[in-house]
Amino acid sequence: MKRRKLLRCAPLVYLGIAGCATESEPTPTETARTFERHVSVTAVDQPSGNGPVEFDVTVPDVAVTSETTAFLEISTTNTGGSVWEVQTPFYKGKSASNEGVLLYSLDAADHPPREYEPSCYVDPEPSQESVSYTGEGLPTHDLAPSETVTDEYILVDDPTHAGCFPAERYRFESTPALSDENDDWMKDVDLSWGFSIELAEPVSQR
Repeated sequence: MKRRKLLRCAPLVYLGIAGCATESEPTPTETARTFERHVSVTAVDQPSGNGPVEFDVTVPDVAVTSETTAFLEISTTNTGGSVWEVQTPFYKGKSASNEGVLLYSLDAADHPPREYEPSCYVDPEPSQESVSYTGEGLPTHDLAPSETVTDEYILVDDPTHAGCFPAERYRFESTPALSDENDDWMKDVDLSWGFSIELAEPVSQR
């Protein structure tokens, strides 16, 4: 049983993002031919409470190049014996650790296109002063016992930060809401969790 709807929630004071500036010449070390990052998952937390939900993160498209970016998948599994309504495990925003990349759910109204091309390698200087996001409500999933649903995400460069997909480790955190089948919010269940990914240059470039 799967259905999606929007939870009522306070608007996110976020924003839509633009691509990086492309007017400068490529740097000597990063060109369209050589620019590449590999993305891997380094840690996945589970909610610290006794909530009936587990999360997992995978990276089916691991390479970031001048022509494409990486996509992540986050799965949510109902480990309890009842139907639960679970907010999307992460929606959009910056990491909680190093700056340099943004992550968007492909359900977000302002997510960059799937055909996003990381042109920031041409000019790795910041091209924006800030990033703002649309403020729609967050999607939810109704999950039957043992049911799993997967959300897809796109990884993009942060135009407010110097560099182009800096080779660092990034941690993302979120606190999804949980409701029962009567739409009653379970205030006493904490689903706070997080995960870490690492962006690395290919071995031949290090």
